[in-house]
Amino acid sequence: MSETRDILIVGAGPSGLQSAVIAASEGYNTLVLERGDIGGQIGSTSLLRNYLGFPDGVSGREFARRARAQAEGFGAQFEELECAHIESHGDLLVATCANGTTFETQTILLALGLQWKTLQIPGVDKQNVYYGPNLQHIASMANANVHILGAGNSAGQAADYLSTRARSVTIYTRHASLVETMSLYLVHDIQRAVTINTYCTITEILGDSHVQALLLSNGETVDCDVLLVMVGLEPKTTWLPCACDQHGYVLAPEFATDIPGLFASGDVRSGTIKRVSVAIGEGTAAMLTIESHLKGE
Repeated sequence: MSETRDILIVGAGPSGLQSAVIAASEGYNTLVLERGDIGGQIGSTSLLRNYLGFPDGVSGREFARRARAQAEGFGAQFEELECAHIESHGDLLVATCANGTTFETQTILLALGLQWKTLQIPGVDKQNVYYGPNLQHIASMANANVHILGAGNSAGQAADYLSTRARSVTIYTRHASLVETMSLYLVHDIQRAVTINTYCTITEILGDSHVQALLLSNGETVDCDVLLVMVGLEPKTTWLPCACDQHGYVLAPEFATDIPGLFASGDVRSGTIKRVSVAIGEGTAAMLTIESHLKGE
């Protein structure tokens, strides 16, 4: 076990990154654990256009890169590890990672974010079926018929980005219009270049090892080379020792859980608004609460 940390942050999405910047800038020994890509969901966004200070937009990857560099500039450390267990040891907390590595810390901030919901239909395990924008697989989408199941902002951003790269882009929504679930600026951006199927969903994915076609809820079968699934997000919190609500979101009023020294911020916290700007604000507010805890206030 290494040195005792002041603050261990689990998750490097917008809330975790902001917390790391604030904590490290105040001189706290700060460690961030992230099992996946830095930036969380925002890290896979092709272009973030409605965040303050970026009038021309910024890619999610670049946004995350800058945030990490800022945190590291203040002395925060990052480890590509999955936190798998948390327990109390006296006045301290011990975080155990999936590979067996352990970290002792005075406080832990859960900034886990959310994970894409899995699709429960026949054929979902075929190749070229991806969850989220998955722009790292952009090479497989060039000159391809790309279909997107989902109608939130992430789906709109992916459709806008792919509309000039793929052969065709089609979005499916259960609603009467994308306006019900997507920011208006995205609807305007994609409506001329993207096919939008309303009151429609996918009931089966067809093909051998790769997706080749989709069976739709209206009975039609359409050719498909790549399917992006973005049908909502959910917390993955069954491994946590603290209380969660009926949907799995962490119960943390004023950012403190029912475990002393264990805090939560961002999308994983029960009752929050799921927006980048809100998650970043929560990262700051949570750090103020944690600082008070560390000072014994």
